[in-house]
Order: sequence, then C-alpha cells, then structure tokens
Amino acid sequence: MTAKRTAWAAFLVAAALIVAVHFLRTPLPAPDAAAEQQQSETAQGSQSGVAGSGDPTAGSEVDRSNGFAQPFPDHAQAPETAGPRQYERQTIAPSSVPEPDENDPAAVAEAFLTVYNTRSAETDTSWQETVRPWLTPDLAQQLPSVSNGALEGKAPTAVSAVDIKGNVEDWGPDTPLRWAHHADVTVDTQDNGTYVLSFRVRSQLTDQGWLINAVPLDSWHRIGT
Repeated sequence: MTAKRTAWAAFLVAAALIVAVHFLRTPLPAPDAAAEQQQSETAQGSQSGVAGSGDPTAGSEVDRSNGFAQPFPDHAQAPETAGPRQYERQTIAPSSVPEPDENDPAAVAEAFLTVYNTRSAETDTSWQETVRPWLTPDLAQQLPSVSNGALEGKAPTAVSAVDIKGNVEDWGPDTPLRWAHHADVTVDTQDNGTYVLSFRVRSQLTDQGWLINAVPLDSWHRIGT
C-alpha cells in the first residue's frame, strides 16, 4: 500500500513539471493593437498634462503648459498688467476774466489763483498778461519762469473753487499794509481727475491797491485717491 502511494506521488509531481515546462515554452498571444494604442495615448496625455487626443476629459485634469494651474483654458492666458488709471473725462469750459475789488486782498488773491491755474493747453501763456495788474513788478517778471508742477502735463484745466483760509503765522499777522493767508484751489483737469492745490499768498497795499508779492505752492493732492 505504501509502495502504491509513493508511485502515485511521483507520477503527480512528474505531471506537474511537464505542464509547467509546456507553459514556459509557449509564447503569450500578441495584445490587441487598438488597445495598445489607446493605452499609449493615455500614458502620453498623463505625462504632458494635456489631453493628447483633444478630448478635455482625457489625461490630466490640469493644464500647466501656459504657466497657470487651471482646468483646460479656452486659449492661451497672458499675465495681467496694470495699465494707467483712467479718470472720468471732465468738460473744461473757458471762464470769464475776474474783475476783483483791488481794495480787497482776498478778492485779488482769489482772482489771481483762478486765472493762474486755468490753462487751455500746455503752451497757454495768456494768464501772464491777465494777472500782471495783481502782482508786484518783481513777481510778475519772475512767475512765468516758475513751473506749476501740480498741473504740468494735465491741461486743459479749470478752477472750480478757491477757499481762502487762515493767516500765515510765519509771515506775521495781518496789518493795514500786509495780508498773508493760506488758500486751497480746486482744479479740474480734463483727463487726470480733480486736484486741490495749497498755496500761501502774501500781499502788500500800494497806491494801486493790494498787490501780491509772494505766492508759493506748498502741496497738492488728487481728490478721490
């Protein structure tokens, strides 16, 4: 009985070895060409991050080829660049020439600041003759050579308000012969918004009335920015 079992065991082992050798020597069937091509395209799409067949659902769901990480843009994306700020265009209408009371220093200052800050163009010099009667001879001669930096490159401009403010303490208190005050001038420009310019104005009483002898521009700022 023992001999029979031993013989059967030997037979089964031999049969198993024969089957194993047979499968090892038999080549595997070639894969389906269509399936192999599909697997290749899917692999390429996954590596590049772009759907290789044009199907937006194939491959990776994120396109980084244009420098951004986003789902399949419709077109190439360009980085956004901030352009110059645009302001609402304002209508600049010519104003009539003021006729101030020459015995009122505040009226003379307001008239001068209105004309001086109103320009029809960058090359407009008509203000020079208009303001001459309100200035001392020295200031009338010097002022045309001084650039109004607040409004440079912003013509046409128009003054919409002049606010005469308090006394300039550094120039001393007002007297019957001397007047010195701060003044804020609101200036509209056609394409660059509206500015407030801060001046100091000093005048002296002469036989021709009050004449301005100093008018420095201290600062300016654009409204709404």
